[in-house]
Amino acid sequence: MNITHSRKVRSAESSAKIVALLETIAEGQLREWVERVSVPRHFAAEPEQNRATADWLCGVFDSMGFHVERQGEFSNILALPDTPFDEVILVGAHYDSVPMCPGADDNGSAVAAMLGCAAACSLWRPVLPVLFVAFNREEDGLRGSRDFVNSYLPKAAFSVRCAHILEMVGYASSEPGSQRVPTGLPIKISDKGDFLGLLANAHSSTVMDFVLRRARTYVRSCRSLD
Repeated sequence: MNITHSRKVRSAESSAKIVALLETIAEGQLREWVERVSVPRHFAAEPEQNRATADWLCGVFDSMGFHVERQGEFSNILALPDTPFDEVILVGAHYDSVPMCPGADDNGSAVAAMLGCAAACSLWRPVLPVLFVAFNREEDGLRGSRDFVNSYLPKAAFSVRCAHILEMVGYASSEPGSQRVPTGLPIKISDKGDFLGLLANAHSSTVMDFVLRRARTYVRSCRSLD
């Protein structure tokens, strides 16, 4: 297992266009999206709110100019690029919550982050081979994402080069003891919830290096740990 702090990674050459795109992602808009999605929306326990959230996501992606599809029996929401590609980068986040919970951080925060990425990418079409997927039933054994992998991808006209899955990115605190370290975790991390953890398997080490270099280049104020 390899652990790398972003502050130890050299920055890459900056692109003025990427800087401009990042500046279009506004904190107020992210907060608005989190507030909109933060209602109990479990697939079985709150089916009406779950369906309403799916409808809302379709509308947001459509307004950005993506080709939108509902996939599978669990209604995963796909926002496809408007140009066919043989290979795509997948950015995903689940949109359901545990029963009787508004799920603002888990996982409304990641849904908002995904929408922010989609909004920025929509300004750079049609050259970006990025597929956005809002998965359902994550809280029920990853059933939505499993269905996407087992039923949709084998028949898709493209392959997935790499996937970036966003989860619980909205909480932050610099107070000691503000986060609990999971039992049995084979790495030592801070008990302060003031960093982003980026996890990758051995096959994705090159992608992780790329992401950390860009994080160092464009979001210097943000701590990250992989």
